[in-house]
Amino acid sequence: MATKKLLTAVFALSIVFSACKKDDDAPTCALNATNIVGTYKISKVETIAGGTTIDVTASFLDNCTASGLYKLNSDNTLQYTELPSCSGNGKGTWNLTDGKLSVIQTGGGFELVNATVVDFNCSGMSVDIVSTPGSSIRFSFARQ
Repeated sequence: MATKKLLTAVFALSIVFSACKKDDDAPTCALNATNIVGTYKISKVETIAGGTTIDVTASFLDNCTASGLYKLNSDNTLQYTELPSCSGNGKGTWNLTDGKLSVIQTGGGFELVNATVVDFNCSGMSVDIVSTPGSSIRFSFARQ
């Protein structure tokens, strides 16, 4: 009977410790070339000027660019694709240097040159492009 109680106690403790085990497989979201690899879609476009942020997504994106997917490959190549009814598909390259993202391509979508990455996490990123002194355009991308 004591053996049965001991086995029950050991089993119960193993369940408790396995339930409390830290998840070592949690994704790492540091901004670097390895972690930025993936497929993204523009989720929001904002203008920022004089401390005021305005959402211009609806007026800035047409149906084709709103559907566009930016696939950033590990070899720094890029594949841009839109809905089958659109004609903006293209290829190109991308680069991340000192927190600045550049996306150079042929086809549709937006080219970004030295866009400052202002936010990066496992589900997406936001980048700012200076449009005029004191104002910028922020593109937010959702990871697909």
